[in-house]
This record gives sequence, structure tokens and C-alpha cells, in this order.
Amino acid sequence: GYFSPKGIRASSLKLWQQSGLSAVEFGVDTLSEPLLAAYHKNFSISEVHSAAACCSEARLPYALSLILGGPGETRDTLEETLRNSELFKRAVFMVLVGMRIYPDTPLHQLALNEGYIADDTNLLEPVFYVSRTIEQDCLQKRLAELGKRPNWLVSGHGMKEREAYAAT
Repeated sequence: GYFSPKGIRASSLKLWQQSGLSAVEFGVDTLSEPLLAAYHKNFSISEVHSAAACCSEARLPYALSLILGGPGETRDTLEETLRNSELFKRAVFMVLVGMRIYPDTPLHQLALNEGYIADDTNLLEPVFYVSRTIEQDCLQKRLAELGKRPNWLVSGHGMKEREAYAAT
């Protein structure tokens, strides 16, 4: 099941297990408090940790999905996310690079304002925003390191957009 970590309780997880739940994925996007606020997430890192502890208590495998390089990502927020990831000893981390741009969203407007996309960009084909506030070489280096960890699944799908964006 794919869940927000807000309000997860071990008793609920056990009930869901009885109905067939065998693993949990939490879509947290980041483990940086400033980015959680910027992304308008309704939970904190401590709530993510509490939800993970409930999974452990229920003996449910869990994963945390992260988006690196989203709006506002910096070297500091990236390093904060990686430091905080150490709190989750049993987690599998599913890492994507860049945030998909959907029409008529705040991210769409940001990408237009920054010249990342044009008014006529076809967003039916996935286009991913990767922030210019983090150096590309720093991001690539950290992704390569993370990809070597056995519990980290890393996809660099947004990097080609970043390279094309950097060239403009």
C-alpha cells in the first residue's frame, strides 16, 4: 500500500495486514524539514519516523520514496535528507531525480517562469523539474554513491532534463 505517514498507527497496520497488506511505501519526497514545508506536506520527519516504527512493530517491510533535486533543493537540504535517512534502519529508499511537471500546477508555473519549459511544451510526455539551486556534479556524485547501497533504488530520470535545461 502507498500511504502518507501522517496518523499511521500499528493497530491500523495490523488490521490492513489481515486484509492482505504485505508492505508499505510512504511518499515522503524529502527528509528535509524546510523542503517538507515548501512542498506543503502535512507531516514532519518525526511523524515519518513514528510511522516507520509502527511498520517495524507490525513486522511490515516499508519503503520511503524520495525526490531529489526538486524545487529549492540545495546541497544542504540534500545532506539533511541523507543524514535523516540514517534514522530508518529497515527502510528501502526509492529515489527519483526531479519532480514531474503537470499542467496548471504551481510547479508548472515555476518551470515556465524560470524558462525550464515553454508554453507549448507537451507535458503528456513526462518532463521533470530539477532545481538549479543544487550543483549537478554534487547531485550526480551523491546518486552514484547511493546507488551502491543495497537498500537504495536510484533512478536518475530527471538528469537528462537537467542537462538539457543547463544547456539553454
